[in-house]
Amino acid sequence: MFKQPLADLMRPQSLEQMVGQRQLLAPGKPLRQIIDQAVPLSLILWGPPGCGKSTLAGVMAKSLDLPFESFNASIQNKTQLQELIKQHPDESFVLLLDEIHRLTKPLQDYLLPYLENGHILLVGATTENPVMSIAPAIRSRCQIFEFEPISAEEIEPVLKRAANERLDFDLGDEEAHAIANSANGDVRVALNILDTLHAMYPEQLTMAEIASFAKNQHFAYDRDATQHYDYLSAFQDSIEGSDTDAALYYLAVLLESGDLDSVVRRLKDAAVLTVGLAAPETVTQAITLANTAACPGQHQH
Repeated sequence: MFKQPLADLMRPQSLEQMVGQRQLLAPGKPLRQIIDQAVPLSLILWGPPGCGKSTLAGVMAKSLDLPFESFNASIQNKTQLQELIKQHPDESFVLLLDEIHRLTKPLQDYLLPYLENGHILLVGATTENPVMSIAPAIRSRCQIFEFEPISAEEIEPVLKRAANERLDFDLGDEEAHAIANSANGDVRVALNILDTLHAMYPEQLTMAEIASFAKNQHFAYDRDATQHYDYLSAFQDSIEGSDTDAALYYLAVLLESGDLDSVVRRLKDAAVLTVGLAAPETVTQAITLANTAACPGQHQH
């Protein structure tokens, strides 16, 4: 028998159990009203991993008292989607469509009639900007809501409750904060770290053990994702705005992701656009240094 992951055991079953997204789910807020009033709308939920997008789809199905199915656009095909629909020939159901930005054009066309007639209430989950990654035909039939990363302060009570209810030990405030802070706004990551640490140190969990394990766990970065280009833009804006600390921060993130080439291009662009003819020799120097960084093996000093 498989051991169920702690993150699955702690998955919220109601809106009251969900953490974060108060700007959307607090009483009176738009998404909360849609669910509370049982408005049959299809949704696209956009935000980082582990912030509650998939969980909300299940909660929405329970709230509407409708069957719930899930489909992953990156690994499943049309035949599998057809089978899901055949299981509910005469009733509406909530379909969690994970990785909706990877949905192929034929699958998009296939889904449209079911969205039009209300057979499927779609909850599309994506980490990509839907305006750039999802076809207008699908977007126009859905309400789009942006989810935010969960704060460490919101994750800490979840960790303490998981430790107490599922792992049978009391997690201290300092330890809970350290784990939550290392998860980068992802509740699933925080619970996975707690689950792993408890398996490694079942007798006693110390701050030193948390720090040793978690120091390389929090950095999750996808060079193909929208966030990557946000960091590149912020890097260049910081340079042009003479914000040294911000520029160094975004530079560190980009270099950690392994994208030196984009950094070099932005540095050369910034030199030309910001300095330009005011100091041509400075532009030349900046471009030379950037090229040297890009090809260190070709230069000897």
